[in-house]
Amino acid sequence: MATVIRKDGRILYLVKGAPEIVGARCSPSPDMSQIHHLAERAMRTLAFAHGELREGEDHPAVLTWDGYVGIRDEVRPDVARSVQICDQAGISVKMVTGDSPQTAASIARETGILSTGLIMTGPEFRDLTPEKQRESAEKIQVLARSEPHDKLLLVRALQAKGEVVAVTGDGTNDAPALSNADVGFAMGIAGTEVAREASDIILLDDSFSTIERAVWWGRALFENIQRFLIFQLTINISAAILTFVAPLLGLAPPFTIMQLLWINIIMDSLAALALCSESPHPALMSRKPIPKTASVITPYMKRAILITAAIYIVVGVAGLVTGLPFMHTPQEQATAFFSAFVIAQVWNGLNCRGINGIMPPVFRGNPVFFLVMGCIVIIQILIVQYGGMFFDTVPLSPVQWVIIGLGTMPVLLIWPLLRIGKNTA
Repeated sequence: MATVIRKDGRILYLVKGAPEIVGARCSPSPDMSQIHHLAERAMRTLAFAHGELREGEDHPAVLTWDGYVGIRDEVRPDVARSVQICDQAGISVKMVTGDSPQTAASIARETGILSTGLIMTGPEFRDLTPEKQRESAEKIQVLARSEPHDKLLLVRALQAKGEVVAVTGDGTNDAPALSNADVGFAMGIAGTEVAREASDIILLDDSFSTIERAVWWGRALFENIQRFLIFQLTINISAAILTFVAPLLGLAPPFTIMQLLWINIIMDSLAALALCSESPHPALMSRKPIPKTASVITPYMKRAILITAAIYIVVGVAGLVTGLPFMHTPQEQATAFFSAFVIAQVWNGLNCRGINGIMPPVFRGNPVFFLVMGCIVIIQILIVQYGGMFFDTVPLSPVQWVIIGLGTMPVLLIWPLLRIGKNTA
């Protein structure tokens, strides 16, 4: 940049910028042989020069070299660890900076960004053909001496390769890249208003480690949605098929309308509250990112849903045909079947915590889950014991409730067997 001032009747043109660019416009040519020592110490180098303008001139023909300085912004101590975690999670971190290649490389090595990838300058990247830019984009780890448009070119090149691109920035010139990225992160402290408006997410602490934590929580949210889908679809399939098949076999409908409504409330509301409250676990950041084209329901989830629902249907039909033990009247049989179906879903909720074969501590952690599931059991008992007028149920004895609870508990064995099958596949 340049600033024009008037002093003692003279018009002075004051310049600061990259040493090699400023030095090329100076006469005589300055000695810059020691600048690389500053760059190797991860210092940003800034040169100063001046010239005198005559009336009507935009800039002087030559400049006089004044000197240079080295400036270092200390890297936050948590950055290197966050970069390492991102690398383990399949996230490639790239540095795009206006610093010299030496300074950028030194900082990138210190933070763990640069390993075996390419170091390229903005002019070199701009001079490539679009095809070459796409080929080089994935290999580049440091883009030095870049201009704002270079960041946008890199974003588009990566997106053309099918990558999901997140961009961080704080300046007005970063707005195009922030806007075109799949996710734009603006700095809440140092960021300009234009950068914040162009971004999707604002980092209130301007910390790179916050991005890593955001990815962690985002993956946890996605996994919790999968947990809920397994639970919901298992109930949907089994309840719908049992309701459809029973009359075809000449049996009484297994559920009344009010009972189905209660089952649906469990499925949609309470289960979502319970299963979507699981906290992130460390294994989430040891996986590669899920492709944009991948289905939310994985093959393991499909297998778990179909096998669990099939077991419910087979056992349910057998229970309707033969009757449940220790139930003495048709009303008790119908009430016990309804209660057993609900309690079995509570046991299955424990299974659904172990999405894709990864099971958190089964009987500890996540108090919200156990509170909600406990409420479901209590409400089910109250419905049976006191809500017979609305739900067509009759009260059951404590012994009958214990039999229902123990008789449905083997549901817990389904998912361990599925995980064994997954590990041996």
